[in-house]
Amino acid sequence: SLPPGADVRSPWHDYEEDKRRGNYRDFISNVWASPIGSQDSVFSTITLSRIESQTLRKPTFAGDISFNRTDDGRVVAPRVIPGGKRRFLWWGKVENDLPVFDSDYVVGCDPSLGTGNSNSVASILDVDTHEIIGTWVDPNTPYEQFADIVTALGRLLHEAFVIFENNGGHGINFGRRLFA
Repeated sequence: SLPPGADVRSPWHDYEEDKRRGNYRDFISNVWASPIGSQDSVFSTITLSRIESQTLRKPTFAGDISFNRTDDGRVVAPRVIPGGKRRFLWWGKVENDLPVFDSDYVVGCDPSLGTGNSNSVASILDVDTHEIIGTWVDPNTPYEQFADIVTALGRLLHEAFVIFENNGGHGINFGRRLFA
């Protein structure tokens, strides 16, 4: 049956629900086109929505990371810019409309191929508070460019310690680019 408050019934919907006779995963995946229905999930989408509404807060800053390159390709002059694609989110202190980087940080990265199928993610952990205080997320950034963004981000965060997943060719090549 539909979640509480939902009012999207139709003869087709009712037919499809009846045809699947209680196969909740099939119904959610193929009729509602919800990806969570196609996997085993500890929590329902309703429970996840409730958890998100009770525990997540809006970022204090949304913008992007920018930098320049030297003639030999090194990343220099990293900076944070407000707005843009809003791939960089910050939940910490903000002064003059820019994030304040006043702690020690660890940046954990999960690079993707950048083809739009999954996100490249950099999660920023504040070492003092043990909280995720920032993220940079995008599904369309090639891993080479993501490595340059993480280099710029690490420099902005006072030479933050960077860790990353290096399975698969793109993860290994991300690391090579990061340490070049």
